[in-house]
Amino acid sequence: MVTLRLIFPILNKSLPYEANNSYYLVFCVLGVLAILSFFFPIRRPMWQRRAYIFAEIACLLLTRIFSQVGLDLLLCIYLAKSCFLLRRRDVIITVVLAGIAWHIGLAWWFMNGFLTDLSNPIEEQKALFEQRVKMIQEAPQVLLADTIFNNLVLYISMSILIILLCFTLVAEYRSRQQAIALTQEVELLAADLERTRIARDIHDSLGHTLTSLDVQLELAQRL
Repeated sequence: MVTLRLIFPILNKSLPYEANNSYYLVFCVLGVLAILSFFFPIRRPMWQRRAYIFAEIACLLLTRIFSQVGLDLLLCIYLAKSCFLLRRRDVIITVVLAGIAWHIGLAWWFMNGFLTDLSNPIEEQKALFEQRVKMIQEAPQVLLADTIFNNLVLYISMSILIILLCFTLVAEYRSRQQAIALTQEVELLAADLERTRIARDIHDSLGHTLTSLDVQLELAQRL
């Protein structure tokens, strides 16, 4: 935390304390995700792949719950990454559970953290904060339902698009691998057939030669 305050002094002056804390959390989460991005356990056991995806999505959920920064694009990227690491059933379960947790976090932040910045608003943002207060005071349930519904529709649409696209890429990759394996198998079979043909030709040639020699020896003995 002290390091972040030294690195981002301008941020400390321009944002209120609560906003600073949320941005510190985002920076820490991005640091953890940057470290995890160096590892791609494609050849690891399945439980390690699941733990890897869970760790990444859990870090994003922290930013969704405790800050106003959602990092929705990163969530889409990690859902796409899960398509390459997990089985199809696990991918669908991951998408469903991540969507539920994501929107629960969104609702929690909406009800508890939406007005956090109002305790010490910035001068140029007072109008926006007053508008937020007015909207919540007039119809908080309607606003929450509308926000959740819009985000849910967007999440479902993006998830379906990502899953279809990634599953298509995975299927194409597996088809190419199968085609390469079949090509190698055909080449091996062709080589075996060629060796068998050569061995048969040698056997026939030697048999014919030995038969001729045997006949010639018999004739020589008679003479």
